[in-house]
Amino acid sequence: MSIKNIFNGLNKNFNKAFTLSEVLITLGIVGVIAVLTIPAVVKDYKNKLYVAQLKKTYVQIDDAISNIMSDEHATVFSETTAAATIAGKSNDFPDGKGAYYFLNNYFKTMKTGCNSTPNDANQCIAPAYASIKGDASNLTGFGQYCVQLTSGAAVCMIKEVDNNIYIAVDVNGPAEPNIAGRDAFALKIEQNKLADWSNDADKCGTKISSFGHIGDYASGCVTKIINDGWTMKY
Repeated sequence: MSIKNIFNGLNKNFNKAFTLSEVLITLGIVGVIAVLTIPAVVKDYKNKLYVAQLKKTYVQIDDAISNIMSDEHATVFSETTAAATIAGKSNDFPDGKGAYYFLNNYFKTMKTGCNSTPNDANQCIAPAYASIKGDASNLTGFGQYCVQLTSGAAVCMIKEVDNNIYIAVDVNGPAEPNIAGRDAFALKIEQNKLADWSNDADKCGTKISSFGHIGDYASGCVTKIINDGWTMKY
């Protein structure tokens, strides 16, 4: 092969290369695609983490309900020590009763009797929560007594005047996003099992009450997640 032919071949290869403007346009397109898709990918990843923690905590609570009923030979949860209105220790109940007894004896905890006070060493839930649609931003958690599990999830429990027992779960404690239905959920104990506040998945993210806490907007969200195969599609 002659030197001339070699140079001709090189010139052809050079002519086939991208120009600077073409490279810049391609990079620009890739950048736009990244800006549009990365947030969605990150959100989906985080949602999977929230759901995994929710499922784990849900199972733990449901197992604890079964365990205390078995230990105390109760046919329904309302017959157990855990269902008492008293949330702590007293002269009559030195070992505790109600939520205090249940959450301290049937769960592995890293914090007990914890609160929502920012920067407090015993904080385990956020001081305020928002709604999924952003139409509320100052919702509180709820509970007579709260603990933070070794998994990081916070569990709060309360017995209301209607004698129903409700449980609030924040799957990652006080850490963000602090959104009802995203990382904070409202549950209740029915007879001998754990359930969502509502079995109507369409209520998730919609205001259904005016208590001023996460239950106003989180009702139905766990139902929706379970119906969707333990995935968060909203």
